[in-house]
Amino acid sequence: MSSELAELVRERKDELLASWRKTVRLLDVAKDLDTFEINDHVGGLLEELAVELEKGGENSVIEDGGPRPLGQIPIIHGKERMDLGFDLEEIVYEYNALRSAILTLAEAHQVSLVGTPGQTLNRVLDSAVGIAVKTYAAHQAELTRRRRHEYLSFIVHDLRSPLAALRVALDALIDGVAPDPERYLRSMRADLDAIEEADGYRRLI
Repeated sequence: MSSELAELVRERKDELLASWRKTVRLLDVAKDLDTFEINDHVGGLLEELAVELEKGGENSVIEDGGPRPLGQIPIIHGKERMDLGFDLEEIVYEYNALRSAILTLAEAHQVSLVGTPGQTLNRVLDSAVGIAVKTYAAHQAELTRRRRHEYLSFIVHDLRSPLAALRVALDALIDGVAPDPERYLRSMRADLDAIEEADGYRRLI
């Protein structure tokens, strides 16, 4: 029964988390994390699972992104795992490890997962991992966009001085007011060399 699994998940939450942490710590990225960092919001996800099991599998707040705070857990988890250096495969591994821990606990206590309990378990965890992965990818794309913007801003700043000098020298030559045209040309060549030697310029071309 779904209610039996919900009760088991709540009563044995600490045991579940300990078993799950042991598996997650097999990942290189997680082996030096403390308990708080590894747990993240997974304890809240287990409570969300228990709520869904009690509802008999109706309309998951995780799936529909409902207003309740627990519905944000996979989003928070995806962002925080990105910041800790996890990759997408490792996030999926975490959720599979959680599923395995729950299945093992249920079997040990002879709680059946046939029918609605198993379907609800899979639906909640599948929805959660999907949202976490999507959030991770979006967060990663946003960080990449920001870094590129900062990098391009740096390049523009780095090139502004030689470009301004080129413009002044060119205007002087065109207007015929350069007292020593050859010196101005040499100066323009030096400014062009400075632009070409700029690290950012080389990467752009």
